[in-house]
Formats: sequence, structure tokens, C-alpha cells
Amino acid sequence: MVETGTTESPIETSAGSPLARNAGVPARRIRAALLSTGLAIATLLSGITVIAVSIEPNSDYISTEPWLCVLGPDRIGIEFVTYGHDFSAVLYGVVDSRGNWIVGPSPVTPRYGYFLSPSGAIAVCDSAARVHIAWILSGSNPREQSFYYLQLDGVGRVIATAGPLGNRSVTDQSYYPVSPGIQVNSSTVDVAWMDNGTSWAATLDLDGRLIQPAHPLAGNISGPPRVPSPLPSAFGSSASVGSDGAGFTYYVWQIFRFRQAGRQSLLEYEVGFGRTGPGGQVDRIVYSTDDFWWTTKPMVVPGFVFALIGAVTTPILAAYLARLRRLHGRP
Repeated sequence: MVETGTTESPIETSAGSPLARNAGVPARRIRAALLSTGLAIATLLSGITVIAVSIEPNSDYISTEPWLCVLGPDRIGIEFVTYGHDFSAVLYGVVDSRGNWIVGPSPVTPRYGYFLSPSGAIAVCDSAARVHIAWILSGSNPREQSFYYLQLDGVGRVIATAGPLGNRSVTDQSYYPVSPGIQVNSSTVDVAWMDNGTSWAATLDLDGRLIQPAHPLAGNISGPPRVPSPLPSAFGSSASVGSDGAGFTYYVWQIFRFRQAGRQSLLEYEVGFGRTGPGGQVDRIVYSTDDFWWTTKPMVVPGFVFALIGAVTTPILAAYLARLRRLHGRP
């Protein structure tokens, strides 16, 4: 008796058969292409992100009095004021002993513009590595400048604000630049200024609470001393100076220089950083109003490389993935 039923061939039912193995090849190729496309997109996005966070907003001017605070070994806080159409602000960041940014400079006040802007600031630090900043806002009243207070932790987070603490009458000759005074005591902070020949001060506690409104002073309160910059020239300011107790002395100061853009001469401003001591001398620019200065940052070149690799490989791999799906009937 002959069976009429059909029997499946071993070739069709065996998982290890050549036919079954070949059937899995398209799926593996699609998965590999999908993974490669995802990596290419991630590379592109990483490069774009690095470039985006490196770009500095345009500013026209940097104040003549940047200040530094030695916070500890290999940590120096730097405060300065920028002025521009949409980037007038008090900035603060932290560098290491060679002037490399550990915490990049960022606004610790609101960002203002041309007609309402900070016109001066001063920073000092205390033994707890808190940074105390007195700063001036100009422009809300064309004939007055208002005084404010900021307290930061060592990495630049704002932990206390106060103000306006008082006002100063302004004449055409005294509008720019001015610098307030500040004095940090064991339990209080005095923010001081001059107005029509009279010294005034407002007193706050170390949490930034006002405990004595603006009152006349018998003497003067200024700020830390400034010294000639380590690279003296006619085109720069005096320097803020500080030591770390290990033999290193640090300086920050304002520099200005001319550059050519086609037939146009432009004036650019920079923050210079210097170090002297047993490890050798360091001189570098840590900030600039030059629109393309940000392209010199260490991570910018890798960012451009990642963005270029991603931009080239993403469409190629995406097209290859789409072709594989189309050939093998995948959605």
C-alpha cells in the first residue's frame, strides 16, 4: 500500500540547512544597516551639539576691570563684564592654573542689550570659596546707576542676590566705566560706591539679606588692589592679581587689539590670563569679542569632524537600509 500523503523534505525543515541559513541573511543585514545608521545619526548630532555649545554670543566690548578669585589649588574664578546688542552681562567661570576653562564663562546676571546693561563689577572670594560680586546696572534711568549684589558658589551657581541697593547720579563725564567697592567681613558684606563726592554703602549678611540700607560712610571702601599687567602695553588695562600659597601668582586683565576684515578695521577686546611661578610662565587669551574666537576651543575641531562624518555617512547608510528593506519586502 502506497501512502498518498506528502512528506516534507529535510532541507526545508532543518534549522541548520543552507536554505534556512540563507533566509536569515537579509534580516541580519537589515539589523546591521539599522545599527550603523543609528550610529551615524548619533555622530552627526554629537558633532552639532559640541559646535552649538562652543559658539559664543557676539559682544562688542569687555570691561577694563576683569577680576580673579583664587578658590584653591588649580582653581581660579574669573569675573568680567561684556557689552553687546544681546549679550551685555556679568560673566563668571573657573579656569585651572594654565588658563583652561573648567567651568566655562556664563552670565550670572540677566542678559541685557545696548541701552540697559551692566557697566562695572568687582568680585572677591572668602575662605569658604564663595564669590561675592558687586555690580552696576546702567540705563534704566538715564541719569542713575543702580548697585546690586551677587553671591556664587565656587563653580558659579548663583546662591544669593540683592538689589538695587542704592543709586548713583550720573553725568556725561562719569557714565562709563565705573567700579563699585566691596568688602567681605567675618559676618557681613559691604557694597559701596561714590555719589557726588560722598561714600555710600549698603550692608548685607553672608546669606545676601540686606541688614542696613544705603548709608553714608566716613571713609572709603574699594576693592582688591590692581597691578600692572605681566605683559604691559598701551592697549590694555591693569591686572587683578592673586596667589595660591604654592608659589604661583595669577593675573587677569583686559586687552584690546585691531584686526582687519576686508577693508574694515575692527577693534576687538580680550581677557588675558597670566601665571608666574615655579612651573613656568603662562600667558593666554581666555575670552575674546572676536566672532570666530570660539573656533579655537579644544573640542571644536572634533565637533566639526564628528559632524562631517555623520553628515556624509547618514544619507548613504539610510539609502542602503531603505534598499535592503525594499529588496526583501520589509516595511
